[in-house]
Amino acid sequence: MRKFVTAIMAFLFIHFTLSTSAQSNIVTGRVLSSENNPVASASVIVKGKRTGTKSDVNGSFTINAVQGDVLLISGVGYIPREVRVTGSSLNVTLTTAQGVLEEVTVTTALDIKRNPRELGYSAQSVTGKEIAETQRENFVNSLQGRVAGLTITPTSGAARASAPSGC
Repeated sequence: MRKFVTAIMAFLFIHFTLSTSAQSNIVTGRVLSSENNPVASASVIVKGKRTGTKSDVNGSFTINAVQGDVLLISGVGYIPREVRVTGSSLNVTLTTAQGVLEEVTVTTALDIKRNPRELGYSAQSVTGKEIAETQRENFVNSLQGRVAGLTITPTSGAARASAPSGC
């Protein structure tokens, strides 16, 4: 009886292993914009699973997915799209999102992204226009006096000298 149970368990194990490996396949694809330009760093995620990847600079990606899975494809500045896997290759076109991106504050210690209005403290910001108005010799020196708690130590001005900063 024990040999019979062992034989059945081995058969079921082999059967389910082969059937699940046969269903999973590698899907390749390309993410393009509505202007036919490749979308670099577009997120490609299998819906309901933890499988995901990003497109390269040519918009190409490869991902493990099963026939019938739904891929969630999104990119910064584009409207997200869901595509069902029907073959081993896909070409996806994303439409440009019309609107303004929200301002995001990043806390580098924990890599937490928050909306500045939701913070319980004041977050300082310096715009490119403010930096351009300073007309300093480099970017680092243009921050001097604009960011609280930032100390800029000027260098000798010799070749290859940089402006070290400290907090």
